[in-house]
Order: sequence, then structure tokens, then C-alpha cells
Amino acid sequence: MNFTEQILYSLMAKTGKNTSEWLPLFQHLQDTADIMSCLCDEFLSPSFARACGLEENEFKKLAIFLAAVHDIGKAIVVFQYKIGDKLPERKFSLEASGINFDVSYDKEKAKQTPHAFAGEEILNLLGCPKCVSTVVGSHHGVPAESVQDLSWPQKDIAFYENYYGRDKENVEVLQDIWQTIFDMALDYAGFLDVSELPDIDRSSQMLLSGLLIMADWLASNTELFPLLLVEDLKPDDKLRAERAWAKLDFPQMWNPERTVISNENFKETFGFEPRSVQSEVLKIVENSENPGIYIFEAPMGCGKTETSLAASEILASKCGKNGVFFGLPTQATANGIFPRILSWAEKQSTELYHSVQLNHGSAALNSLFQNIQRGIPQEESDSGLIIHNWFCDSKKACLADFV
Repeated sequence: MNFTEQILYSLMAKTGKNTSEWLPLFQHLQDTADIMSCLCDEFLSPSFARACGLEENEFKKLAIFLAAVHDIGKAIVVFQYKIGDKLPERKFSLEASGINFDVSYDKEKAKQTPHAFAGEEILNLLGCPKCVSTVVGSHHGVPAESVQDLSWPQKDIAFYENYYGRDKENVEVLQDIWQTIFDMALDYAGFLDVSELPDIDRSSQMLLSGLLIMADWLASNTELFPLLLVEDLKPDDKLRAERAWAKLDFPQMWNPERTVISNENFKETFGFEPRSVQSEVLKIVENSENPGIYIFEAPMGCGKTETSLAASEILASKCGKNGVFFGLPTQATANGIFPRILSWAEKQSTELYHSVQLNHGSAALNSLFQNIQRGIPQEESDSGLIIHNWFCDSKKACLADFV
């Protein structure tokens, strides 16, 4: 093991409730990249890459690269100094490998460089396109305001010390570490060089930021990716991500195939033949070459709910989408429509299970929602719908198939 590897394997990403458990930074980056690969293969809709303006293979490479560098901002002195208080053994190992912690930090000083912000700055230093590095800077939900240059000491010494500490020898050591992490991520993702990273626009940055956040949530779940004992540098389990994905047990995503819904299809799904106004709306949707926003305004009782559900099935098939969000103005109206949504959703697959969520603050009081099977049943059930526990969170609920 060479000098750079000694430091790389000692860098800390996470700690447990006590000083006996930890997760090395390089392992968390590996976990996140591996689970990102699973998401790209098994979870995302076919249209996601196209929405980012990329071919599917190029999109997957970029997503894996972002996952493999997303926490590079933890490889700075202030972060390792703070987390090292809980992991003195690991901190000592870093010091023995050549990192000098001759510093002290108060909370206000440390706040100047949250690790997402630091990650974006480091990637900029390494020549990463800013349109890509900003995704790393945003992976905790708030875009960083990137204004610093790490290539030489700044007038803002406190800021500079957060990265390198006070020992000038740390500068070369840490920049070597950053370059190593960066190069490993490029290689693992399948890029030969930084010049191959694509340019992406703002909407693509937002989509990739959301996906990166999801991958980081999964990789940070210690039930899926257990912490290591403090004396361990690498897990023995080479199938770590594969086991995590199997344990997560996401249902297969919705994949509708009908681009035309006949009168017979409509009656089979909803119990009655479409009215003339419903047929006209569906005909417009079926004939649309570039689907966008459709507004169907009509009095109560004209079947707007059924029309919108049938139209969503057509649009999802035509556009490669894999979910439906049905928005309503109040909890009362959502509860009122929910049984009809369930009736439609149950008919979407006779062979696979799909996830459903009622996403409002009193969903726990809705008996229909609470009576849906939680988790994929061991034996076949009559309903093709489940409530997957991972989506039972206000920030995650909208990632289910039917919301």
C-alpha cells in the first residue's frame, strides 16, 4: 500500500453512535456508485436519460461518476478533524499517514465549507466542467455559491484552512488524494479522461441532483449498507450493493404499453363506455406527436378523473414514463378520489406489484390506504398494489409509482 492509498483508506465518511463503528470515505463513494448503477438499470424510466439530453449509456456513465465523487468534499481537514473526534483511532491513522491537524475549529468557521460546497470547489480545481460539479454542490438540496479558488492561499485564510489546515505540506497531499478519487471515479464510470464529461443544461442538472440525492439516501442507510468495525478498512462482502438492492426489494416500475385505448379497453378498466367528450380528449392525446400539457375543463360528472387516468396511460407509454402523480387541492378531495385511483391502478398489472402512496398529512387516518399490503407479499394477493416502506416519507413519497 503506497502513501496515497494509506491516507485514502483512512479518510472517514460516517460514524456510528459510538467509536466502534465507521464507514471509510472510499467505501461510501463505492456504495453510492454501485447503487446508482442499480437505479439506472432497474428504477429509472426510459425517458430520464433523454430528458437530460444524453444517450442512455452516456447518461449512466455520468450518473455513476457523480455518485463516485459526490462526497469528495469530505476529504478536507475541517471535516476529518470534526468526525475524527468520534473516531480517534482513524484520526491517528490519518496523522500517521501525513495529515497534520494542527488546527482548531469553531462551528462558525467550519460552516464556511459544508462538504457539498467543498466538493464542488474541489471538482472545479480538478478541471471538472462547472455544469457537472454544480450537481455535487447541490446534493444536499441547496446549490452552492461557488466563488473560491483553491490553487493558492486566499485572503480568506479561515476558508483556506478549512481545506488544508495550517501545514503547507497538507496542500500537496490533499490535492493528490482529490486527484486519486477523481481519477478512480472517471475510470469506474467508464470515462477515459475528464474531457469526456458531457455538458448539461440546468434542467438536466436538477434531474441529476435529485437522482444523486436518492442514491446518497440509499447508500447512507446503514440497514442496507452496514457500518464497519473501526479496525476494518474494507468490507469482506464484494456483493455489498447487490445485497442491499435485493434487501430494498423495490417493486418493478410501471411500464404501460397501450398508446390507444379503445371503447372496450375503457369499459374494461372503468366499467362503462367512454362518453363522447372523453373519446375526443383521448383522441387528441393519442394523436399528439409532441405531448405537453392538456387541460380538460368540464362540469362535475363528465368523467374528468377517468379521462385523465386513461390519458396518463397513453402518455406514459408514448413518452417512456413510469409513474402518475394525481394532484388535488385538499385532503378531503384527495380522500374522495383515492378509491377510484386504486381501482384504476389495480388493473395496470396482473403479474407485477406497483407501489402507491396517499401523500398528505392525515394519510395515516385513511383506512383504505392503511389496509393496503405493506411490502411485497410472499404469496400472490388479489391486489397488484403495495405500500413500500421506503416511500413512506414526505420527501420520498412522490417517487412511488402512483401518488
